[in-house]
Amino acid sequence: MAITPLPQQRRAIEAPMGPVLVVAGPGAGKTFSLIARIQHVIAAGIDPRRICAVTFTNRAAEEIADRLKEANADSVTRGTIHALCLGLLREYPEAAGLKRGFGVADEQYQDVEAGDFI
Repeated sequence: MAITPLPQQRRAIEAPMGPVLVVAGPGAGKTFSLIARIQHVIAAGIDPRRICAVTFTNRAAEEIADRLKEANADSVTRGTIHALCLGLLREYPEAAGLKRGFGVADEQYQDVEAGDFI
């Protein structure tokens, strides 16, 4: 079933080539607009491997991955801002002043009270 984009969504989908920032509340169609934008850019001749789709939540990132797979565009780089940045830090740790194999504080580590370290 094809969904007709709202005028604001269409502006994001059909914006000139280049980065597009979409800021909207929950349920406003951000993921829909992002997927439609990617499909629009690919239809214009851009190689999917040159596209990076960034979102904030894991849920949206998973939905984007699923929809891109359905659209035969799963070679698009995509993920949460956190995962993509961590990937860059892992690939180029020295550029950020880190050592290879650095650690990230997970939730369990963050929940430890300060007194537990003494």
